[in-house]
Amino acid sequence: LSGGDASNVDGVVDSAAFIHGIGLRTGDISLMAGDGAGLIWSPRSNVYLYGFTAEVGLYDRLGVLIALGTDWTPSGSMNLQRELQCADYLNHAHYNSYFTDRHLVEMVTQNAAELLGFGDYLGSLVVGKEADIAIFDGRNNIGYRAVIDAQQSDVLLVLRSGTALYGDVAVIDALAPSDGC
Repeated sequence: LSGGDASNVDGVVDSAAFIHGIGLRTGDISLMAGDGAGLIWSPRSNVYLYGFTAEVGLYDRLGVLIALGTDWTPSGSMNLQRELQCADYLNHAHYNSYFTDRHLVEMVTQNAAELLGFGDYLGSLVVGKEADIAIFDGRNNIGYRAVIDAQQSDVLLVLRSGTALYGDVAVIDALAPSDGC
């Protein structure tokens, strides 16, 4: 259990997110949805350790917000990109493409920010939110596929609070202030 907005005036947790959620039944998931709790899904680790993962389609149908997260590296993904690709594989191979590409990307952006209690500051490209932005090469894959199918070489730029942290040298150089500006 991990909390979002820590607590209200009475000391009661306002939001919660369950990590993994593989042992929960329909009634449990319904209670989660009714209480506004979310699920942090780590499919690669779940499949590796247990041979199955949470029934994410059921969670979604019952109204539970789902975020995608990595577990630890011995059984999980080494980064969120690989976890996203694992979720995409399971979605197409085992869930009859239940989730759209957009929904999968939202699991690592706005849904994750919301479940961690940062939805007012992070997770979407909205005026007034932190400029935490990743830009992917869209020449080979378009739309949300450019994010899902990206390899490390496809990451053109990563900004945190508007500051370039990583990216293609030409892109970063183009962002550098020129003489006189």
